[in-house]
Amino acid sequence: MPISAELLIRNGLFPETLPSVYTARAIWAALPVVATPFAVTGPAVGQLCNYDSSKRGGLRRMFAVPHPLFIRDQGVFFERHWTTLEACFAAAALAALREGLDTADATGEHFWDAELHRLTGTVLLAENKLDEGQASLQQAIRIAQDQQAKSLELRAARDLARLWGEQGRRADARDLLQLVHRGVRHRRPERGKGAARRAGVSRSSA
Repeated sequence: MPISAELLIRNGLFPETLPSVYTARAIWAALPVVATPFAVTGPAVGQLCNYDSSKRGGLRRMFAVPHPLFIRDQGVFFERHWTTLEACFAAAALAALREGLDTADATGEHFWDAELHRLTGTVLLAENKLDEGQASLQQAIRIAQDQQAKSLELRAARDLARLWGEQGRRADARDLLQLVHRGVRHRRPERGKGAARRAGVSRSSA
């Protein structure tokens, strides 16, 4: 997903309680356009700007926020290095999910296995690893079915159906969701096995 310094500043890098002069729109317009990557250097980096807040209980409260130019530099950094950072985030997420599955194997507590596989699938899809991502989602559905964890099955099926819809497989996506939804409503659906086979999963006979 593309990201820009302006987008970061406009959407959440400043607390809502800041005075009006600190609005993202005002600060962005006032920031200098410089040729160098970062506007703040040397001792100014990381400095705090103090400001007064409204009185409460007869006392005026004092707060401090990062220097606006430092915030701008953070935005510029993320904008310029987002591809590298995104890859690092994905690698960290996959490592954490793998650790979760290893912990489940070590402890024998497998209740969240389906969700861990679903999340693994979504991370892989975000990395454009479509085959691996689909396989993880299918594994999540199989595990959820074996555990009769209907809500977890529905979550994984939703993500797989979204992928299929983006690939133009809308009929398969609709059939899969109808099958799983019917299972949530009636617990033991007897129809819709064709969609399950197309998803690479099968209903447990238990």
